[in-house]
Amino acid sequence: MDNFSDKLSTALKNPDHETDEILNLASLHPQVAAIDSNFIQFVLENMDEIFQLALGLAGEDNPGLQRNAFAILTIKVSSYISLLISSDQFLENLNETIESIGILEPPNLKLWVRMMNTLLDLTGFAILLNLPGRKKLFRRLLPHVGKVGIYEFLFRICDDGHEASHQFLEKTHSVTSIYNCLGNGYDLQIVKLLCACCYSDTSGKLILSLSRPERTAKIFSFAVSDNILLSNAAMQLLFEMSSHCDEDDEDDEDSLFQRVFMKIVERIDELIEFICKPPFTSAKFRAIDLIIGMISTEHADFDKILKVLKWVWDQTFANPLLSQIHCAMLRICKAIFDSEELPEEFVTQCQFRERIIEYSNKKCTFSGHLYEIARMIHEIEDFDKQSQAWKDYINGPYAKIRSIRENGYGGPVPERHKISISDYKVDGILEQTIQQPTNC
Repeated sequence: MDNFSDKLSTALKNPDHETDEILNLASLHPQVAAIDSNFIQFVLENMDEIFQLALGLAGEDNPGLQRNAFAILTIKVSSYISLLISSDQFLENLNETIESIGILEPPNLKLWVRMMNTLLDLTGFAILLNLPGRKKLFRRLLPHVGKVGIYEFLFRICDDGHEASHQFLEKTHSVTSIYNCLGNGYDLQIVKLLCACCYSDTSGKLILSLSRPERTAKIFSFAVSDNILLSNAAMQLLFEMSSHCDEDDEDDEDSLFQRVFMKIVERIDELIEFICKPPFTSAKFRAIDLIIGMISTEHADFDKILKVLKWVWDQTFANPLLSQIHCAMLRICKAIFDSEELPEEFVTQCQFRERIIEYSNKKCTFSGHLYEIARMIHEIEDFDKQSQAWKDYINGPYAKIRSIRENGYGGPVPERHKISISDYKVDGILEQTIQQPTNC
């Protein structure tokens, strides 16, 4: 390494040195070069030329030289990168490449994305706040979201959750810029970017910019559309938006609860029609979650909920291998049974007891789900008034499964492996955990 340092030092001191000569030499041991003050000075003084070479904008057909120039701009040494981003010349060159992103050839565009990702990695996303033209970043890149690497780069910023990236998205009004690109032929990617922003939004300010009536309406129309992929993404977006709503803000007309959740409640008929239209997709699962939210906040019309419940219940038996719908069925049942206004007609019209009895002696992938529903029914019913067939089920198959569950799967724990539960019990958290019936 000392020999390399001497060669680099000698080359830099030569008044007639060529840029390509220095780049070729430095690329042999870039991390060593990155801590050489003379080399750093060389890079800063020749920033324009190196940038042009690295991104193929110099007009030279020399892949080796371009590779070396790119390597010099992306040396993974934090102190070196810190010096680069503190250079106005470096930032100006970075801005210029953003302005001209549309003219970069695919291979060079891929290099630009790699360079930006390196800068994100080594600066903790702080580079986003240092860019002079940061307000234009998303507006310049979004029209090219279909080009190699651009969508992934933007998604990383939206989904990251770093304080720097959140500040960047908020201060540059990037969510509005993203939304305004709907209709450019890449609606799926745009909706996924919006969803990523909402998922990482801790303050609710990013979601607030999406909560305008016309924007929520457009997202809803995508969510209930026949385009399965777009529908899945848009329904997930609605779910993320509604998950930030607080029922305590119900009286505040400007709250997310009123601007998002209640707007979805107003369109419950469309939501139910969408859920009950095959096939069952991920969007239907999330739509059911929205219905569950309406039940838990007492904003549900039970006559309409019955339609959803009957459809999901029937689909459980029609799709014995689709675990997603089995979990959806159990989740909506739990929400209904936990409510204070459970109509007995739900149990009778859906033929819960009859179906459970029918499948009690059959092997099926959702037998555990049926047991949980039977347990919920049995806890609230007037048992003496039930049919003899149901009493036989409760005293027979149901009691047998309950005994197995309560006594632990696989039999008793060997003495040498027994550990006192009190050793792990903290404020009742363990008790709450072991009482959870399923993972659905």
